[in-house]
Amino acid sequence: MLSSLLNSGDPDKKSLEKFLNEISVNKQDYLTALSLRQKEVSVAPFEELMENADDLIDGVVKVEKVHHKTFFGMFGSLLIKHDDRGSIRLMFYNEVRNPKRILVLFGYLEEVLGKGLIEDERFSSFRETDKVVSLSKTKFTSEKDEILHLWSGNGFTSSLNYKISPLRQLLFSITLRANLEKDTEIRSNGTLINILNKPLHLFSFDKAISKEETLEDGGVKFVDYLFELDELELGLFDKVYIRLFSAVEVYSLETYTQVTYFSSGQVNMPAVLDLVDEIAGIYGKDVSGLTKLEQHNIDDITANRSWTGMQWYLNEKHSPYDFSGADTSLYNLNLYQDPEENGFALQILAYNSMEKYDLGLI
Repeated sequence: MLSSLLNSGDPDKKSLEKFLNEISVNKQDYLTALSLRQKEVSVAPFEELMENADDLIDGVVKVEKVHHKTFFGMFGSLLIKHDDRGSIRLMFYNEVRNPKRILVLFGYLEEVLGKGLIEDERFSSFRETDKVVSLSKTKFTSEKDEILHLWSGNGFTSSLNYKISPLRQLLFSITLRANLEKDTEIRSNGTLINILNKPLHLFSFDKAISKEETLEDGGVKFVDYLFELDELELGLFDKVYIRLFSAVEVYSLETYTQVTYFSSGQVNMPAVLDLVDEIAGIYGKDVSGLTKLEQHNIDDITANRSWTGMQWYLNEKHSPYDFSGADTSLYNLNLYQDPEENGFALQILAYNSMEKYDLGLI
């Protein structure tokens, strides 16, 4: 009976919209939004949790299961994964052989969640209807024929994934991030300058290997200088772009300065992990509440894929910047990877303000 319900007719748009709207208001009350009672949810045994290496790496500490229940007229099973950061991931899944039903569900999700993002480096898109039809018939030529779409907003992230393994499994995932408590603690462990081999005041700008001016209103707005480093900076970076918002070829504490360290080759993962530890040791949690890379971040960096990175924003008190507008920004750090541009990189905006703080001038 349940199987026939899940493989006939269109998905239930009304229940899907109701659920998404309710968790956008109160993401902690997801059971009520799903019309689930606690007694319908079973907890996976500890031994089963220990058998899933990916979950252990991701910090999953509890897995709950719901079976023999219909969700949105499309899914018959649900896993609820709780991690050690307080986030909850809802994973609705079912084997789906009817491509029309998949495309209708995708259309409903776009109506409610927006256009979202396509991971076109690694996956196909639900907008490629021929790919959906082929995969529903178990036809594919490479791993890139797996289909994935991502959404972010309304206090949660979500994805729709038509999988190659298990073949024809449709997975709709929603990650409910824990609410981060406001962090006003002053960062008193110094600044990034304390761990640099070569701070900017040691650079001779007339020895840059390239120099590019950007003009505005008839004058120089900023100049980009490229240097090759004699010694790896922070154990990773062999090149650096320094952008001085001045026509003068000298770094000054009074000159707004942006710095981008980057690696021209494949990075060494142990060195990346060490750098994250060093930065977190100075600045604590990033804007997402993380002090470590997650496993999928490590996978992306290792495979030289785009990674949006980790960011730290500091206010004039040297505590985390309050994006509500109550603070004055001092400087920020962004650790990321962009294979199309500088590869693995560390960007510092307002380096000069960071140095002023480091010298006790702010």
